[in-house]
Amino acid sequence: MSVKDLLIALVLAALAAYSVAAARAAWRDPDWQPSPFASLGRARATVAIAVVLVSAAVLMIGVTIASARTGASAHAITVGFGLPGIAGVLVGGALALMLSTSGRPRSLVPPPLRAGVARAVGGVLVQAQAGNGQAAAAFGASNAADSGGSSTAGSAASSPGHPALADRGAAAYLSKPGDPAILATASADGGGVVAVLRSGSGYRDVLRAYKIMIDGQEAGRIRRGQRVDLPVRQGKHDIRLTIDWCASPVVPVQVDRGEVARLYCEPNGGPARQAMYAAASNPGQYIRLVRVSA
Repeated sequence: MSVKDLLIALVLAALAAYSVAAARAAWRDPDWQPSPFASLGRARATVAIAVVLVSAAVLMIGVTIASARTGASAHAITVGFGLPGIAGVLVGGALALMLSTSGRPRSLVPPPLRAGVARAVGGVLVQAQAGNGQAAAAFGASNAADSGGSSTAGSAASSPGHPALADRGAAAYLSKPGDPAILATASADGGGVVAVLRSGSGYRDVLRAYKIMIDGQEAGRIRRGQRVDLPVRQGKHDIRLTIDWCASPVVPVQVDRGEVARLYCEPNGGPARQAMYAAASNPGQYIRLVRVSA
């Protein structure tokens, strides 16, 4: 067993694990967004690419183990790992080519990229790649469910600067219901709740928590894909998220008694390789934060 073969096997295994995690997110995360550096074809082939990398890792692991054996055992290991690995690479490669060029077979395209396909999110049908009106209507149902009151589609106002982000946040809140006990306690004290939901997609800051600052004081921390509900007194509050020396713009909210003020956040820009540039060039815009309720 050579060190070179072992290193190649380990690298392929790491890439395979990363690709499987990406494919899993593409299929299971309603808020999934492909990397801005990935073409549409590459994004559509997410699952097939995972198949290729897993198969290549299996093949290389078999070669590495077989090189340390002799005789019949080496032959058995080569065949046992080699045939599935080669078949997986060939089939996965063919599927990746078809998906990236024509989007077929459609059943292997991640659901968020299937135009015109409706999917269930939190018990409500949401049209894939829906326009602002549908996302707002879906959020209206969530708003009524959280607060116990009535709501209309028009109550889901999006941020003028980031309407698409606000729409994604509105849809994401459907699958992240709040804790009614927190709102009940806040209402009994004459206040309301500030709810912050962080995007579950992308890999920038995947292991880092953002500090939730309310009126200049740390009120909590939020991690990737998490929702945090924070009771506040009635009145106007300034909300900001920070990480190290970087932050989001301040978002002012007016919270009335029994109201849930919902905000949605995500890293501003591309994946982790852009993080250092963003932190140095514009630290006050490192995180996007928008209000997704009226």
